[in-house]
Formats: sequence, C-alpha cells, structure tokens
Amino acid sequence: MDSDDSRTCLGQLNDPNVKITLGDTYFSSVEELGLNETWKNKSVLSIGDVKELWKLVKSSSPATDSKHGDKTKVFLHELLQGSELSIPGLEVPKRNPQLEKRIAELRSKLEEKEYQRMTRNVDTSSPYKHIKEDSVAYQMKQMNSGIVAVFQFVISLAAAFLFGFSGIQIFYGEMEIAVRLLLGIAFAIIVGVAELYILVVHLDAVEEQHAPIEKKSQ
Repeated sequence: MDSDDSRTCLGQLNDPNVKITLGDTYFSSVEELGLNETWKNKSVLSIGDVKELWKLVKSSSPATDSKHGDKTKVFLHELLQGSELSIPGLEVPKRNPQLEKRIAELRSKLEEKEYQRMTRNVDTSSPYKHIKEDSVAYQMKQMNSGIVAVFQFVISLAAAFLFGFSGIQIFYGEMEIAVRLLLGIAFAIIVGVAELYILVVHLDAVEEQHAPIEKKSQ
C-alpha cells in the first residue's frame, strides 16, 4: 500500500484551505487603511489573502508619532483581532462492516489466548470446589454403611455362638453345658476374627480411594 492509499484510509479533507472569518476590528480599520471595495466586502480570508493583506497594511499604514498623538502604524495581528480561524476537519470514512467483524474475532481470539497463557499454571482443583464426599447425603450413606457393618458383625458373632452352643448337638447329641459354652465361644471367636479381617480390608480400600481427593482439597 503506497502513501496516498494509507492517507485515504485515515481520512480525507474536503477543503484543505485554512480560512479566517473577519471580525469587527477589521471592518472598523479598513477605512483608515484606505483599502479598496474588494477588501471592504470580504468577510472570509484565505492564507493567500492574508499574505496580500499584510503587504497592503505594510505599505499603507501611517507612520508612528507618539509625541503628538497622531495615527500610529497598524499591524496585521491587530487588524485581525476578534477574527475566527477555521481549520479544516478530517472526514474519517466509515469502516467496512466485514473488517469490523474480522477485527472483533481476532480481538476475541487474542483475549482467549492471553487468558489461557495467564491461567496455564493455575491449579483448577480448588479447595472450595464441590466434592461429592463432602455432601451430607454421602456422609449419611457412609454412616449407615458403618452401622450396618457393626450390626452384621454382632449378628455373625451371635449366630456363630448359637451354632457352637446349640447346633453342634444335632451332630453329636447331648453334651455338657460347659463343653457347649466353650464351643460357642470358640466358634464366635473364629467368626469374629474373620469378620474383623474382612472389615479392615474393606476400610483400607476405602481409605486408599479417598486419599487422592483429600490431597486435592488441601
């Protein structure tokens, strides 16, 4: 793209000329300077007109005589006091809607890329993140499971004791009460040890399952 095209993209000036709208000081002084009707009828001056006016003012201004209070020399800046300078405005062309859409998409992609870069090293496992194991329903379920396990343990011990105390008589007939009591206790101990072993293995497996979740929440 050359320089002319780039300037056109930035905008263009419909009227590049700087103009000066004349004030009251000019019209009150134009008679004293003895300017012709052309200058008297002007209300707006261009830069070229200002240069020409400066030459006329320089040649037609009276000399300075400060002792007797005569007319003094008129300067151009005094003549233009109260005038208004009009600077041309830049007309900016409307941007292409497709270009605007494309720029918006690129800006969105850049923002997303910057966000991903900023959060690249951030751990998404927040300690405040909702964990299923922390819910009340899960805790109640675990408590119920523990109660059921204890109840089953007690029932197993009672059933083993009853089998040793009374059920063994089905196979061997009548036995003394002391022997039956020892057999009931022995069967209860054997079943209790087996139940405890199974319970410990189960609790250990549950503990290993919850260990990674506890580490993430810390």
